[in-house]
Amino acid sequence: MMRTSRSRSIRCRRSAWLLLASGLLGGCGLGAGDDSAPLTQFDNFGVIAPGQAYRSAQLDATSLRLVLDEYGIRTVVNLRGATPGALWYENERRVATEAGVRLVDIDMSAMRLPDRATLLQLYDTLRTAEGPLLIHCQAGADRTGAVAALWRMIVLGEPRAAAARELTIFRGHFGAVRPEMDQLVRMFEPRREWIEHAYSPRRGDRSGPATQPTTAPGSRP
Repeated sequence: MMRTSRSRSIRCRRSAWLLLASGLLGGCGLGAGDDSAPLTQFDNFGVIAPGQAYRSAQLDATSLRLVLDEYGIRTVVNLRGATPGALWYENERRVATEAGVRLVDIDMSAMRLPDRATLLQLYDTLRTAEGPLLIHCQAGADRTGAVAALWRMIVLGEPRAAAARELTIFRGHFGAVRPEMDQLVRMFEPRREWIEHAYSPRRGDRSGPATQPTTAPGSRP
């Protein structure tokens, strides 16, 4: 029953995102009606930083192979965790192995803050992994948005408010539904010692979103 409700929630959020994406991304080579487009809005693919990091939903084997080749991806960060036996995971692992790409599995939930060990694994991966990176979860909205924001803070040294724009309705993130990821970005300090000694998943401000984007990513207000 819980799995059915979760699947329905993901489908509803993807549908809502598609309504936005059909108008906002139609001219960006991602339109479902563009026969030359390798990806669709369902793939929720986006550029975090050109040549350095990219984001997406769960890609099928064909789309993943294309993205790895087209963008020279060297590391895939899978935020759904290792799931041996699941078709999506076996396909991803096979495609990554065939392409000589490193696959990093990090078990992260959009409904709760990560524990300290998981956040340390995430920090070390984002800081040291060979790039370009592809970061993904299932829908490419909540976990992916939060981790893309952390990557910007850790690697690019961006201020929190700028990095937090990765958590946006234009990628399918609804802070009122999944506030935990906004909370993570709002409390995060891009220092390993902070995670080791100060971070606690039981603490943090839950009062609102990490940012209030009013424009699509990449556009000017």
